[in-house]
Amino acid sequence: MNNHILNNGFKSFIINLKETTFIDTPGLNTLKSIQDRGFNLALSGVGYNVAVIFGYTKAYETFRIFSTEEEALAYFGLTNKKTGPAVDTKILLPSD
Repeated sequence: MNNHILNNGFKSFIINLKETTFIDTPGLNTLKSIQDRGFNLALSGVGYNVAVIFGYTKAYETFRIFSTEEEALAYFGLTNKKTGPAVDTKILLPSD
């Protein structure tokens, strides 16, 4: 994850894996390192292939995983039933 985001006061992250079809050990280690640095991390949109990998690696025991971004936002208390998400869920990362 971009250090610009990690070093600018953000404490909670939702990573939508909807378009992710594979995750390897370095990818899992990156997610784990975010948590190990004290950040709150939630994953959403895990597809079948990634779910299988999470099953083999027991990642379900390590990460908070939600079906949708909306469920993850609700976990962090960032939704309003009348207006939807209380935050902009799209963050553009600057290129390194």
